[in-house]
Amino acid sequence: MSEHSSTLMFNRIKEVILMVFRRTRTYIGTKSVLPAPVRHHVIPEGSLWHSGEGAGSWFYISKKSQGAYSIVRYSEKGAVECRGYFDSKILIEDYYPNSVKIGYPSNCRVLTLEIAETQFEFEIVRVNGC
Repeated sequence: MSEHSSTLMFNRIKEVILMVFRRTRTYIGTKSVLPAPVRHHVIPEGSLWHSGEGAGSWFYISKKSQGAYSIVRYSEKGAVECRGYFDSKILIEDYYPNSVKIGYPSNCRVLTLEIAETQFEFEIVRVNGC
């Protein structure tokens, strides 16, 4: 095998490993995730449950204007953990809530949405001191 062929094969293997790592990085070492609890009455209908090991939150997304969305993250008991907004070129309302999953990482700074088996990451601009 030529040096050029070896380099091409090595680069392809590296690409595949990185692709697999990106898709599985948050699941490595995860023993189990919390199932969705009964949604507290103050948490809006259509909110999506997202959990990891030992903790979880509800996320509610609403359209504010063309390409602008607000997001509120609630604790299991209905307390607002943070709120903010983000911009998207994707029309999330075409998929939300039935075809959208909250992905990893998702927290008060970044929101990852899984839409049609593709992940989209959005930076959240926080408001109200949350």
